[in-house]
Amino acid sequence: MVDAIIVGGIGRGAINKLNAMNIKVYSAAKNTVQENIGLFENDQIIELTQKDACGGHSHGGDCNH
Repeated sequence: MVDAIIVGGIGRGAINKLNAMNIKVYSAAKNTVQENIGLFENDQIIELTQKDACGGHSHGGDCNH
């Protein structure tokens, strides 16, 4: 069972669908999977919400990917 994922970027629709399945979405803060898992295990990683998601690439560039 998946409880959480760590991503470099994600859209609002994907966050909505994952949250609807009780899956939390976190932002990758480091360069490697191992480093990000370490942050997750130590509660040092940011959970993403809809306001953090990319709204599409015609939105003026307010996402950071």
